[in-house]
Amino acid sequence: MLDPLQFGTERALSVRQPRAWCLAAGFKPIENRSQCFDFRGKFLIHSSQKVDLHPSLIAAIKLFRKTITAEFPGDSKYLEEKIAEYARAVWADRNRGAFIGSAEVVDCVHESDSMWFTGPHGLVIQNAVLWDEPIPWRGALGFWRVQEKGRIVLSDPDFDTGMAEVATLIPCLSDEGFAQLKTDALKISTELGIPTGPVVRRLYELFSMAVPLGDVFEKLRQESVRP
Repeated sequence: MLDPLQFGTERALSVRQPRAWCLAAGFKPIENRSQCFDFRGKFLIHSSQKVDLHPSLIAAIKLFRKTITAEFPGDSKYLEEKIAEYARAVWADRNRGAFIGSAEVVDCVHESDSMWFTGPHGLVIQNAVLWDEPIPWRGALGFWRVQEKGRIVLSDPDFDTGMAEVATLIPCLSDEGFAQLKTDALKISTELGIPTGPVVRRLYELFSMAVPLGDVFEKLRQESVRP
């Protein structure tokens, strides 16, 4: 899997779906903005958590259809396949709140013949690449710097099972307490930028050594656990 911190650019732009997918897939050569940016060069395309709803969503679908039809006239099968791919990608949870591709800003214009241009300013986009796998990450406004603290570490399939084992070492832990324990474990995983597996294993070791519940996460911070 690609690492955004080692991709060769430290800039990213958050865009709502469905525009984000259209941009990364290379169908949208213009990204409309309320201001013109001086930035030029490669950037990462970040799909925001929110989806643009009607009428923006309907307008994007129409433009997407026009783009495909113009590039591949008469190829209705390809059109329908791409529309199906578009629909799956736009509404998939994993494609929101994540990096989904990269592209390059080559200019900022105030007018354009592109049917995607609505103004008042438009970033001219080239060399778009849609990634096979999205990478969960926290976004920001405008062109922002990609930093480790934005990484979202997802739990692995064994997280719940592992945390249940950890809970057996804590006397009289309530259901609410267990839920909070799991939340805190996910938070520390994200904070330290490591997978949940090493965190769960270290929690089990610390509780086995009778480290108090109120001290374990601070101890993890001090140790800076690494996989």
